[in-house]
Amino acid sequence: MKINRLLILFFLLVPIAAFGQLRTSDLVDPAPISIPQGVSQSAAKDAVINAMYARDWTVAEEGDDFIIADLYVRAHWAQIGIDIGEDEIKISYRDSEELRYTERRDGRVVIHNNYLAWIDNLVGDIRSQLARAQRDSR
Repeated sequence: MKINRLLILFFLLVPIAAFGQLRTSDLVDPAPISIPQGVSQSAAKDAVINAMYARDWTVAEEGDDFIIADLYVRAHWAQIGIDIGEDEIKISYRDSEELRYTERRDGRVVIHNNYLAWIDNLVGDIRSQLARAQRDSR
């Protein structure tokens, strides 16, 4: 009788655990963003900051060619590094809380899909801001 209860509990919990994994995907940093011709490194940094603020990211730390940015959404927190070179911008994951960041046994790293969507949105906004900066530099 006790074994039957354990089996029932097991078969109830396995789908719940699997459902939680459905909301995660491989953590992959986005491809570098090219800085258009005529846009200075300083203007590119301004474009990044404008895009960040539009998406509620905040500057945690800043240098001439980098930004460390935080995003707080309800109980979730994400931190990224943004390196601003002369010809491209690189965004990389740094840390997070409550986003199901997991390093799997097979070496894969996964994170909640929302993080990936937030990064995709930020990348799109940075591209738009860079295009605007290029138009303004003419």
